[in-house]
Amino acid sequence: MAGFSQSFPGLDDQAREEVRRRFEKSRHALKEPDCDGAVEVRINADCMAVYADFIPPGPGCRVLTVDDVAQALSDLDVIHGIDWDTIAVAVDKCNREQIELSTIRVATGEKPVAARPEQLVPEESVVPGPVYPRVMLDGTVDFREISPFRVVGAGQCIGRYIPAREGIDGMDIHGRTIPCSTEPVEHLEAGERTERVGDELRADVDGCCSLADGTLSVNPVLYVEGDVDYHTGHIDFPGDVCLNGQVHDGFRVHASGSIYANTPLDASDIVAGADLTAGYGLLGRSDTVVRIAGILRAKYVENCLIEAGSDVLVDRAIVRSHIYTGGKVATSQRGVILGGLIFAQNGVQTRQVGTATGPDISIHCGVNYLAEKKLDILRSKAERVTAKLADVRRMLTGNPSRELKGMLQELREELRETNEASESLLFEIDTNEDVRVEVTGTVFPGATVEICHVSYTVDQELHGVAFSLDKSRGHISIEKLNRGR
Repeated sequence: MAGFSQSFPGLDDQAREEVRRRFEKSRHALKEPDCDGAVEVRINADCMAVYADFIPPGPGCRVLTVDDVAQALSDLDVIHGIDWDTIAVAVDKCNREQIELSTIRVATGEKPVAARPEQLVPEESVVPGPVYPRVMLDGTVDFREISPFRVVGAGQCIGRYIPAREGIDGMDIHGRTIPCSTEPVEHLEAGERTERVGDELRADVDGCCSLADGTLSVNPVLYVEGDVDYHTGHIDFPGDVCLNGQVHDGFRVHASGSIYANTPLDASDIVAGADLTAGYGLLGRSDTVVRIAGILRAKYVENCLIEAGSDVLVDRAIVRSHIYTGGKVATSQRGVILGGLIFAQNGVQTRQVGTATGPDISIHCGVNYLAEKKLDILRSKAERVTAKLADVRRMLTGNPSRELKGMLQELREELRETNEASESLLFEIDTNEDVRVEVTGTVFPGATVEICHVSYTVDQELHGVAFSLDKSRGHISIEKLNRGR
């Protein structure tokens, strides 16, 4: 077979050896047709598998036995993982059907099983990645709805623990032990505001889930480092929000908790379930409402429509703004109110109201603005129902049908319920008859002060005064302030 290794240049060494082995076997079979049954055994290079070729006996020759295979395996020191059932079936088939069986696996080593420590794996929904916009019914998408923040609710599963697995040593076909290894896993720890429940890691508060520095945690405060724009999408968060950039036009910021703005805040669509702090000022845009359930604190407020559940506290100025609050409106000792409309249930305190040439200002106190707002809505509804009633009555004169009579009865009932709701609200509107409007500096002519629907229009400059309701006389009383607030 000289030069055989140079033959078949397209094959690797193992394949070339297989060709050589088959060639030798076929040549041997041609020379010695009446040979005994035989077995040829070979071992994989990694000593993890043994393959055998089963050669049938010639006519009148000795058949192949399982003992022949056992001896061949013993000669190669194969002692582990021997598949005696496969060997018995192959020997029987080879002898009975007089066919050669090639490449039959007769022994297999056991691969080691790597040890694996317990591993925390985050839920796919909280892992940062691309988020695709929701397709509207008309086929369009609103890219402002895309958010990079992973908002989770209290009790939501944010990760799962994969149990630890003990390692198992392996063994090759020679009976040699193959030590197991330890499977490398990404180390991830449970961070703040999380709790383990069984094999789950859950958020213990509403907040933003983050995966950073090998820690999976939940923060009840959302920090927006840049502007609120197409990079962030709309902000809808179940906790507090801290804004370190501008809110671009057309984007909303809704927080169930408080909102803190560390730059001048252009109010586009701002809703806070608690307080709003705008230390650098609040500048409104047209047709936008800032709704705050708690306290508003701001350096200045300009051109805003504000609805606040509690106090509105402004350092410098309130300019051309409409403010409705269930608390009081107060500025610092240098603060001014220049133009606009103020509804402050618990009064107003400021240094100056209006200017000599500026726009007029109207201040209303002692009134529950929410109740009055509801009352206005009910009054409008009553007017619409009354108009419909008049139309139905006209139609009934020429067509006294059952349908029109039923409609008339429904409208009467609706009008009755509306009037009753309006009457009940009347008792909620005037809630603080002892409220005061205190101005330590100047009140300019043109300003209107109204307390519990009793109005007074200032017709000359007043300095250091307080307005209150004289309930016995039913008019506004003005008294001098002895000292500043």
